[in-house]
Amino acid sequence: MIKICEYVTDWLLSEEKDNQKKRSLYLYVVHRYVSTISFSLVIGFISLFLFRSVMPVVFSVFLVTLRKYSGGYHLNNADVCFISSIFITIIAHYISRWLANSYGDSGLIFFIISVAMLAVIVALSPVNHPNLHLTKNEAKAMKMHIAKISAIISAVLAVSAAVKSEMLFPIFVAIMTDFILIAAAKLTHQEMKYI
Repeated sequence: MIKICEYVTDWLLSEEKDNQKKRSLYLYVVHRYVSTISFSLVIGFISLFLFRSVMPVVFSVFLVTLRKYSGGYHLNNADVCFISSIFITIIAHYISRWLANSYGDSGLIFFIISVAMLAVIVALSPVNHPNLHLTKNEAKAMKMHIAKISAIISAVLAVSAAVKSEMLFPIFVAIMTDFILIAAAKLTHQEMKYI
């Protein structure tokens, strides 16, 4: 992905005379756009493959919302990150399918496990990984955000379980994916001390 970003940056700056001053800024911006688009495409394809309906949007919204405030394991290499993300999402999907097959499509089981995972996510969040460098006040604010988001998600899960909605499954997979990423960050001691 870095090669693509460098190529696009060089193409954008091909007409500039003194382009080395702007190159790092352009490279950063292009990398952010390519990363966002790539992430969206990968999550979209995984979701379409695993859920085969409009539920990929539900999965993506809940995963991105949780991940934004909770943090989790981060890799330095974008390519390895994409492969790992695919692998973790597929694992979460198949664990969810196993639960559905073992216990039936009981919304209550998914609700109870989801709320338990959300409680652990709130307790362990935010993960202060090297890309964040959070202060104690920022970490406290993020913990408040993730607690509020988890309460909202719990309410959505309760309604989904009560009406036996299809939304329950992709939300559960999103929660489990975030749970796995936070557990990986904590188990590998990826965190930094607060500033």
